[in-house]
Amino acid sequence: MGIGTIGRCVALAAVLAIGFGPALPGVEARPDWKARTNAGGYLPESVECQALQKMNAFRRKHGKGPLTLSATLGAAAEHHSADMASRNYFDHNLRGGPTWDQNIRQHGYRAFPIGENIAAGMGSAAGVVNAWKQSPEHRRGMLDGDYGAVGIGRAYDASSEYGYYWTADFGGPVDHAISCR
Repeated sequence: MGIGTIGRCVALAAVLAIGFGPALPGVEARPDWKARTNAGGYLPESVECQALQKMNAFRRKHGKGPLTLSATLGAAAEHHSADMASRNYFDHNLRGGPTWDQNIRQHGYRAFPIGENIAAGMGSAAGVVNAWKQSPEHRRGMLDGDYGAVGIGRAYDASSEYGYYWTADFGGPVDHAISCR
């Protein structure tokens, strides 16, 4: 399993024991992926909402304000996770481009600062948030007081190396707030 983080252009990609546009072939986590992305909206599934709740509980414990889901950051995170799952790779930059920050911008988030955590191999919200807590760089991203917005995406492909792929894209101010259902 792997985790990686980029925050404020500082990169770490470590292997540890731990959207926008049409659906990508082979991605099974969201049977309604195509309908939702073609409609132009990011609608987090319950496990992504659980990850947000766990991140916000962690932030609260450390005296930080809550993160709010952003439709633009969520679309970027979903796109990135789906791309990793369907194309079987693990990297901050999407295979063949764009870079992680270009992906965020292409999905409409224009503010600063921005950052990203990625993970692979964990199916549950508790698993991914706990893994990020154990990594100093990921922990720093989740606790950054300059971040008020987040988008969380998880995708699954049974034929990929890790199965599950996660992306959390962080941003400063909230642009297009959405809530969990």
